[in-house]
Amino acid sequence: MKKFVVTGGPSVGKTSTLEELINRGYCVVPEASRRIITAEQEKERTIAHYSPIVPWTNVKLFQEYVLEEQNRLEAEVDQEIVFLDRGKIDLLGYAAHFKIILDDTLRANILAADYEKVFLLDPLPQYENDTARKESREEGLQIHHAIAEAYKSHHFTVISVPVMSIADRADFIEYYSTITSQNKKR
Repeated sequence: MKKFVVTGGPSVGKTSTLEELINRGYCVVPEASRRIITAEQEKERTIAHYSPIVPWTNVKLFQEYVLEEQNRLEAEVDQEIVFLDRGKIDLLGYAAHFKIILDDTLRANILAADYEKVFLLDPLPQYENDTARKESREEGLQIHHAIAEAYKSHHFTVISVPVMSIADRADFIEYYSTITSQNKKR
């Protein structure tokens, strides 16, 4: 199986680009963190006095939940080619940004990630918040750079995807994912 990560800071266009890849027939693993935030917010709405595990209340525990969900989502895939909406290494970027110390077991689990290439989407000129994205544009850019540094410092092949139309970004990713990856993480 070849896993390709599509990543970047908040509001860089990952979801739209990945939806285009789905429309082209590719298998896409959804973003684990957004799934957890949505589920936790639903629990908060329906369970009295429930304290959700979300990044703005308990970032360290949230990262542990995300890793568990990411492992589960990646294990379910049985396609030859898959695109991931974020990868495990993103957690190292978030941990660096929030100055979180990850325990050795968690870190080893993250570093066991095996990805062909990482597509880092350049930030879009406009920035949008929503119920799961509460960071400011400035913080979003800081997170973007922390994620990029995490992948690069762990020797993954990182390809920057410039700002262009959704279809053009998908074309770009499609093209560069077909080129043999000789610089895969070693």
